[in-house]
Formats: sequence, structure tokens, C-alpha cells
Amino acid sequence: MKKLFSVLILSFFLKCGDVHAEIEKITIRWNPITGREMVVPGIIKSLTAIPAVSNVQADGASGSASMSWNPRSPFAYEPFKFAAGAAGIRFREMRLRIKGTIKTEEAYYYLLSSIDQSRFRIIGPAQTDPNRYIVTNNIETHHLSKLMANKLNQAADLQQEVVIEGPLFLPNSFPRTIILEQFLVPKEKNNHF
Repeated sequence: MKKLFSVLILSFFLKCGDVHAEIEKITIRWNPITGREMVVPGIIKSLTAIPAVSNVQADGASGSASMSWNPRSPFAYEPFKFAAGAAGIRFREMRLRIKGTIKTEEAYYYLLSSIDQSRFRIIGPAQTDPNRYIVTNNIETHHLSKLMANKLNQAADLQQEVVIEGPLFLPNSFPRTIILEQFLVPKEKNNHF
């Protein structure tokens, strides 16, 4: 009985790390000093081994790789972390381009996938003050501007499909949180921007 309970608990925690979303593009960045071009074949091999990843393009000089993601596959950060470790690098940043609709709950904004309603919490860039030390890993320093909050409220009210792009905030944490840097509203239903 204890063994069955342990398996159920483990299954629950492993499943909580997966998020289905209409992720259109993933970009990862690492320190370009780390091996330069020697890293590229290893990172391409490691990333293409992730089942939902395709079209991997890597540049060792800039320390970045971009790839497509199958939007019907669950997204989890952990396979990327393991792929980076296998290639001998450590990510500095992971950026996502995600399509969905905006929902609000209390004072929070979420991007919901149109396919399965999975959620990414939306936060703003860190608000800095030249006269104070700011902890950028603290979610309380990542407020949305009033202008952006108004745009998100409008998109939520109109139930518009939008595209958001930005880095993941503390990618190992759950719920998945994205720092909003670009906000696009498709002009037509066929997603031309």
C-alpha cells in the first residue's frame, strides 16, 4: 500500500511540472565563453532529443539556440535543463513565445492556452531604482506598468487571442511565470502580425 501511495504522489509531482501551451518558439541563452563553437553540436544533439522540439538552430558565438515546439505537447523546463547539462552548459535565460488568451484573477494576469487552458502567470520586468538595491529574483519587484495592465485588461475583456514573449521567471518553479517583454495582438484570424 505504501508503495502504491508513493507512486501516486511521485506521479502527481511529475505531472505538475508539465504545462500544455501554444508555445511557438523557445530561445535559450548561455554564457558564450563556455566552449564557443565546440558546444554547438552537443547542444543541437541534446535539444533535438527532446520529443517536442524541432528546427534547432544554435550559435556558439552569441551563446544562443532557438527552436520550434509542438504546441500539442506538454511543456516542462526539466528536459531542457538536462539537455544543457549533457552539452556542458548552463542556461542564463530561457525565452518563450506563447499564444493564448488573457484571464485575470484578483490582481494577477494569466495567459491561457486556447488548446487546453493551461496557464502561465504574467509579470512585468523588474522595476529598478538607482538609489536602492533590487532583488531581481523576487517576484514582488516585477510589477506590470499601468499601460501594460490596461492592454491586458482590454485583451481579457475582448477575449482576444494574443502572443506574449519574454523570459521564464525562475523556470524551476511552478506555476510557470513569464516576464512580459513583448505583447502582440494578431490583426487577423490567420495570425499575421
